[in-house]
Amino acid sequence: GIEPTGGEESPHLAALKSVLLTKGFNEAVNYSFMNINALDKLRIGGSDMRCKCVRVMNPLRSEDEHMRTTLLPALVENLAYNISHGSSDVSLFEASKVFIDEGDELPREPMRIAAISHHGSGPALYRETTDAFFRMKGTLEALLEAIRVSGITYVQTDEPFLHPGKGADILVSGRPGGYIGILSPDVVDGSGIKTKHEVAVFELDLDMLLSAIADSIEYSSVPRYPAIERDIALVLDKEVSSAEALDAIRSHKSGFLEEVSVFDVYEGKGIPEGMKSLAFNIRYRAADRTMTDEEVDTIHNALVKDVMAKTGGTLRS
Repeated sequence: GIEPTGGEESPHLAALKSVLLTKGFNEAVNYSFMNINALDKLRIGGSDMRCKCVRVMNPLRSEDEHMRTTLLPALVENLAYNISHGSSDVSLFEASKVFIDEGDELPREPMRIAAISHHGSGPALYRETTDAFFRMKGTLEALLEAIRVSGITYVQTDEPFLHPGKGADILVSGRPGGYIGILSPDVVDGSGIKTKHEVAVFELDLDMLLSAIADSIEYSSVPRYPAIERDIALVLDKEVSSAEALDAIRSHKSGFLEEVSVFDVYEGKGIPEGMKSLAFNIRYRAADRTMTDEEVDTIHNALVKDVMAKTGGTLRS
């Protein structure tokens, strides 16, 4: 398992913490109690499972009379405290159980790991130009790589506390596994965080991640033959996500597609209203020979035709 037993951390949890510490995060340890008003500040309400709280019979403080159902409120409070005391660069994480009341005699106690990060404008050796969302996404992907979890996809989120357009739900083999994104400005203001900079967060279901860890590791030899790369720029409806376009490319049956990545997103002059341009780098390789340019062109043209049919996109001129 991934949760601590007998006071000792599992190897998987230790690996995750090691990555976060290496990335400059500090570990937070908060009480498992929660002020239920914290959910209101995050706009969490209604039928959301995180509102199904266990009430504590003898709370330490009257305002903290529920067991927490998410790690995020405490981390938001930690960040607000640090910023109010002059610390502008704050990156914190916590790994702990949460408690969900599903109507049984005892609550469900899933393990979660969550993180929050804020970079101010104080003195620095170099200027950080990477968007806060992508910095946090890089940290998240380093975590997944550390425990060899694959099958992760990102889809549009409905989390009420995340900035519209700057958040995603995380699916593990198609099942909900958490979220990542930028806290909405209203939530930041309502939480007492005094800043003009973005606050990035994520929260993961550790039990779900554990179930996705491969039972064995497969190795392949270093390729003997060179790869050939091609670029493609597609004009797509704005509603088509980059993840959907990547899936369309990766699902093409050619036998020679080795890797694909997005390297540019553009909206504006030259692109029709309601559309966007996504540019991809695609790498082809054969295991038994050096491919010719003509061969790759034929394979690539077939891929482009297939992907346009799947996504409704057109080639950008």
